Amino acid sequence: PHCCAVRVAAGCWPLRYYTPLDEMMSLWSYIHGCDETPTDVTEQVHNICSHHQKDLTCFEYQHCESKKRVLKCLYDGHHGQVPGGEVFGCVSLWFFNQFRRTLPVSLA
Repeated sequence: PHCCAVRVAAGCWPLRYYTPLDEMMSLWSYIHGCDETPTDVTEQVHNICSHHQKDLTCFEYQHCESKKRVLKCLYDGHHGQVPGGEVFGCVSLWFFNQFRRTLPVSLA
């Protein structure tokens, strides 16, 4: 994938590069043999994390051949603002707990 320089008011920071999120997610979904188009799984995440906020949206590239999960959650907040309550910890713990050796992979 190609990289894009971060643009600022005074021009460009030549040493600051990033790969767009959608490009990275597509790459990971390809590596794991998942569907090409992500599915909105926000409601399932909200059901798991009862302290969810309306500004949290999650998408998953489903049916991965690797049996792994490729998922992104986006929080629509202001710069430097983090999700309130316990939603960040809940979503993180829910995602990583699925890959513990003692737990099966499931949506809930």
